[in-house]
Formats: sequence, C-alpha cells, structure tokens
Amino acid sequence: MPPRSLFLDLGNSSLKGRVFEGSREIHAFRRFKGGGDEADLAAALRGVTRVFGAASRGLPRIHGLPVPEGLWAGFDFPLPGDPAYDRPEEMGPDRRLACHALRVGAGGGLVLDAGTCLTASAVDPEGRIYGLAIAPGFGALVEAVSTSAPGLRLEVEMARGGSAIVGDEVPRDTEGNLRTGLAAAFRGTAREVLVSARSFARRAKGVPDRLWLTGGDAARLREVLGEGEVVPDLVCRGLRLWVEELGLANGGKG
Repeated sequence: MPPRSLFLDLGNSSLKGRVFEGSREIHAFRRFKGGGDEADLAAALRGVTRVFGAASRGLPRIHGLPVPEGLWAGFDFPLPGDPAYDRPEEMGPDRRLACHALRVGAGGGLVLDAGTCLTASAVDPEGRIYGLAIAPGFGALVEAVSTSAPGLRLEVEMARGGSAIVGDEVPRDTEGNLRTGLAAAFRGTAREVLVSARSFARRAKGVPDRLWLTGGDAARLREVLGEGEVVPDLVCRGLRLWVEELGLANGGKG
C-alpha cells in the first residue's frame, strides 16, 4: 500500500486537511475549533506516516490529531515565492502557498482568501508575490459585533449562516437586521478589496488577469462578486505542490 500523507491548513477558526495515499486523495475534512473527533476522519488518518502543515501567521503549530507531529512550512522547511515585502518573513505561509498553487496551476493572477480575514494577494509567473490587502472577513465581522454588543450575541449567531445577498423585504426582527447589515458590510468590503486588487494588477507588469477564490467563505465571496474560480483547498494544494517540489514527499530533507 502506498504511504499515506496528510496536508494541513491551520487557520484562525478551523483546521482543513487532505489525506493522500500515494498520489490519490482519499479524504478531505474541515474541523472547527472545539469540534469533536469524527469516526470517518479517524479511519482516514489511520496509517498516516507523513504530515505537512501550514499555519496562519502567529498560530501555534499544533493540530491535535492522532498522527505524527509533522513538518511545518516556514519553520521546518522554506516557503515558496518571493514576497514584495520589506520583511518577507511577515507574509503568512498560507498566502504564499495559495499563490504558489495559482502560479503553478495557472501562471499567476489574483487570490482572494475569505477566512477570518479577507486577504488579497497577487503573484506573477516568476513567483513574485504581492500582498495587496488584509480586511475583516465575514467571521471577523460577526465576531466584532458579537464581542462589542454582547446583548446581540444570540441573534448574531443566528444570522451568521445567512446569504451574502439579501432581498428587498424589510427585516422584521433583530436577526433580520443583523443579517442585512452583516451581508452589506461583507459585500462592500469584498467588492472594494477586489477593485483595489484589480487596479494593482492593471498597473503591474506580468500579473495575469485571473481570479481565484479560497477560504472557508469562498462560496459566499463568489456569490458577492459574481466572478472568480472557487478553489477551497488552495493552501493545501499549494503545500502539496511545494512539498513535492522540495522532495519532502519522498523523505527528502528539503
């Protein structure tokens, strides 16, 4: 049986993973923080011998899964790309790996990652990565209202799962008002971030006019923008491509 490898994307609110048996993906999962173990996940992880992870900036490299501790991008092996930052180490591993996947898969373009934060990045065919924006994502907007106005916490949680597109009907309760307001805030943020990113892409030399959307709220982001290719596992995809390029998947040292 081919060896089983696990690729992890550790974000601020969830842990996403892909399990491969050789070159074949056999399981994908997303666990929110505080979530319990799942029987199918435990079965898929059985036999995993190699673990590779990427953690959002500032997070401890702990996955809490019944598998080896693993190797982490940016700590145990280098990160891909050439960030256009004064201090390149500031750019998060998740952004660099997502851009690597876009460069390898399609030659470059724009990446909007809709997680706790909404980030916009660009990458050219040579691997130069530009960080363009970090804004509150839908989760951060929800958390901000819930924390700042504790009396609305229950209604905020009820409104969390709503569509980013709301109808013309006037809301008739607090939940409806929150749903409308949160949707409007996310729509405005997402559209302005894309306008800014597109403006940069037009001025920059070599950044293709291509848009990929990723993150836990990628589908919500696509609903708002009406364009872009949704690739929810872009960070894990970039991580796997990079690990293979370094020769780590076959036991190399990088």
